[in-house]
Amino acid sequence: MPSWSEHIDVVQAVLIFCIGLISWFSSRTMTLIDRNQKEMFERITKIEKELWMLKGEHEANQIYRKP
Repeated sequence: MPSWSEHIDVVQAVLIFCIGLISWFSSRTMTLIDRNQKEMFERITKIEKELWMLKGEHEANQIYRKP
């Protein structure tokens, strides 16, 4: 019956493949997270600008409505 020590090259190849696969998935996940954060930051910046514009318009309307 062969032992694992006789097939160390196969074990190393499988281990290297697993580490490579985990590294690829990790890299891909980090890239997707980075892209999503960039898109979210751009959306928040746009919403913030619109909110400040609305606040300015509201304050201007309040000034003209005072009796």
